[in-house]
Order: sequence, then structure tokens, then C-alpha cells
Amino acid sequence: MTSKYPNNLRKYRIKRKLTQQDVIAALGHKTASRLSAWEQGLAVPSLDHLLTLAHLYRVRVEDLYGPYKRKLDYARKKRRVEQVGVSFTPSIEQEEKTTEQLIDELAQMLVEAYFYEKRQVKNKSTNDCYASK
Repeated sequence: MTSKYPNNLRKYRIKRKLTQQDVIAALGHKTASRLSAWEQGLAVPSLDHLLTLAHLYRVRVEDLYGPYKRKLDYARKKRRVEQVGVSFTPSIEQEEKTTEQLIDELAQMLVEAYFYEKRQVKNKSTNDCYASK
């Protein structure tokens, strides 16, 4: 079976002499299915989980995905953008942007969406107030 997101998670877990049960306890999970999927490259852990794994294994986050980092970054960007509800068709320029730049852009979009929603709710409540008088 080829993994969609190749990584070094299992290698570093074994190197630290940790079982999957040890790791899932540290992550706060009840079953090893998610960790197993990450190690098999079927899924990608969240940034919080990656940081925890790096700390447990005493390696840098980059070491966990090593030469596969670009593929992981692309998958993460795609997942974040899809969660926001925007279609994802990156241009060449977008693919060359760093993860930090894309996170900054996404954060800006979320802030704008938040304040847009807040204005809509405020306008609606103002209109409802005038309508009831």
C-alpha cells in the first residue's frame, strides 16, 4: 500500500521506545486508529498534534515529514482552504508561497469574514428594532 502522506512518525516513535498506547495517551485520544492512520500516511495530524509528537519524539516537526514536507504543506493548505469553503485551485505563485504566508492570508480572510458576519447581525438587529416600533 502506498501512503498518501509519507512520514517518519513510526520511525521516531520506535526510536524513543514508545508504544502507540503511550503516544495516544499523551495526545488525549482513546484509540490508536488516528495515530495508526498518521503513521501509515493515510491522514495528516493537525499542527497541535504535530507539535506534541515532535516534543514526545524529541525531534523537529520538519524531521517528522522530512523530504515529504512540501507535499504535506500542500495537503494542509488545501484542507484549510476547503474548510473555509473556498475552492482550491492554486496558481504557480500560490504554490511557491511559504506556509506562513498562506496562514497569514487565511487568517486575514477569517478576520474579514468574522467582521462581515458581525456587521450583518448588527444590521439585522437594528432593522428588527425599527420594524417593531
